[in-house]
Amino acid sequence: MKKLIALLILTLFLFPSWGAAADSIKTIKAKSWVKEGLEYLSNHEYDQAIKAFTTAITFDPNLANAYNNRGNAYEKKNNHGPRRNHWFYS
Repeated sequence: MKKLIALLILTLFLFPSWGAAADSIKTIKAKSWVKEGLEYLSNHEYDQAIKAFTTAITFDPNLANAYNNRGNAYEKKNNHGPRRNHWFYS
């Protein structure tokens, strides 16, 4: 039993980045939503693009590209009110 506990403690010290891997998965998901949003944006599907960029922001609120592109989608949709706020975050 003592060997098992020692092994678990040793594992935690040797692999401290396991917790950080979850954050990178969120960033990867966020970037895939940004990519999808860009496809919607290029196809003039502005509501879908806004939804995709918003989903990206929920996965990674520090992703400036998502805020910027969401602001662009609002502008293309001629909805000028909220876009200023999104560009502020980018």
